[in-house]
Amino acid sequence: MQSEKTTLLSWLSAIAIGSLLFTSCGETETKAPPPTFQTPDSILKINTHMIDADGWEFKAQIVKVTGKRIFVTNEEYRRIFDFPLTMLSDSQLLVVTEWQAYKDYYKPDYKVITDYPVNINDTIVPDTGDFEMQVVVIPLKEIELRVEFTYQTKNRELANHMLGLLKRAIPAYEKKSGVPFPGFNPYMVLENLKLKALGLAGPTDAYLCSLDKASEWTLMHEFVHIWNAGGRPSWVTEGLADYIGYQGMIEYGGNFIEGENYNEDMKFWDEFKGTDKDFPLSEKKYGYKYEGTKAMVFWDKVNKEFGDEFTNACFRHNALNRKLTVEDFKELLKAHGEEDPDRITDGWIVTGDYRFE
Repeated sequence: MQSEKTTLLSWLSAIAIGSLLFTSCGETETKAPPPTFQTPDSILKINTHMIDADGWEFKAQIVKVTGKRIFVTNEEYRRIFDFPLTMLSDSQLLVVTEWQAYKDYYKPDYKVITDYPVNINDTIVPDTGDFEMQVVVIPLKEIELRVEFTYQTKNRELANHMLGLLKRAIPAYEKKSGVPFPGFNPYMVLENLKLKALGLAGPTDAYLCSLDKASEWTLMHEFVHIWNAGGRPSWVTEGLADYIGYQGMIEYGGNFIEGENYNEDMKFWDEFKGTDKDFPLSEKKYGYKYEGTKAMVFWDKVNKEFGDEFTNACFRHNALNRKLTVEDFKELLKAHGEEDPDRITDGWIVTGDYRFE
């Protein structure tokens, strides 16, 4: 899929280049012939479209389309925001990229003018009710990411520390995965008192339940999902979110809450290992009590055996391909020097006797 999109973008870039001015006989500047499009002119002429970004549908006015990101504006959110073109389907990618080429040729002065307010970096502004919003700007590989964190005013101190962690974790996740930030910019984080789960996150936005219940480890876990949301299987997607989030907590000084203790996880694993609660991770529906504990212990052991380079390679595969099969995992093990991948997977991932301790 990635290679197909790269080819498509290269082809569409050639269309855009065809709209540039050229010099005839070295003297006279003449406008190039109109480019040809697969998309009907009736669609290219309009500026407001239904956008489907990885399953999230919304109506938006296109502002501009670059080689890697699309900028849109939405009346509901009253802002201009952008996100990677990789979040679009191939058919919609064709439409929006041809839309930009059409504008470049026929309406090169096209601009969207708004009066939407823009909050500057490290500011705190009142929101609705007992909430406020804090904005931080984080320099990344391709963009300056604006994180807008809305939380209960009484939890400002907790929010400040969480934002401090994100300033370091988000660039680190980019580096670990090798994938530039694949989400919306600005990226909204909201404290949602009605949320039943501790947290939810993906490329579009993130939610945490009350900050005195959702821990910093929850935050670090959820932000991994900006890269691997929708990935499979759970022992990879959720297991890596737990482990990479845990690494960040240790490295950046995150505060663990009561009940978050890796030594206790190890003790619990020793208690149920080999019992009727112990199933191979690829052969049982994922649950956080048993499978989650086993996956966390597994990734810790794998990382100690093969290092961050291997763990990051698995993360990158999960981010780019969504699915990392057992066979994919074994191939990655071979690529990192393991001569007997079954030694690692037996008992842990597939049925067999434990040989990797």
